[in-house]
Amino acid sequence: MARPKKQTVDYYPHSSTQGKAMFIIKSKYGNEGYAFFHQLCEVLCHTDGHVIDYGNPSDKEYLLAYCGVSEQSATEMLNTLSTLGKIDADLWINGYIWYQNLV
Repeated sequence: MARPKKQTVDYYPHSSTQGKAMFIIKSKYGNEGYAFFHQLCEVLCHTDGHVIDYGNPSDKEYLLAYCGVSEQSATEMLNTLSTLGKIDADLWINGYIWYQNLV
């Protein structure tokens, strides 16, 4: 019997150069925004299918606890990430977090 196809990753590249979106996140939210983005990527990496259902209370609570931020801060940062095109805006409107460039 074949092994099931893995839907998670153990590693993602973290570039030493920053683009416009990360500069804006750091300017608006400081190190909390920078850390939130990279911790969000970590959670997406070890989540089946690389998508977070932010409307699911347990998924939301896990993300907030993992990143160490309040719901208000997370929602503000996710809105900004959506506006900047870092997460999929159409999915975010429906409560899902998907970052195509990570996949």
